[in-house]
Amino acid sequence: THTNVSGRIREQKRMHVTKQLILTDRKISELAIVCGYTNATSLSRAFKAKYGIPPSDYREGHKI
Repeated sequence: THTNVSGRIREQKRMHVTKQLILTDRKISELAIVCGYTNATSLSRAFKAKYGIPPSDYREGHKI
């Protein structure tokens, strides 16, 4: 791929967050720290930039 190291790290963090959103009931702020974001705002911003919706909406639409 043509992705640099930082791009791969960002993608890994986003993938981890998406799994956690579906599989756990942890708060978004807690997931942000666990998944390597500085806070819930930075997680939400990155998530929305990639998926077009905030993490809370993603969770709601992907409940098991």
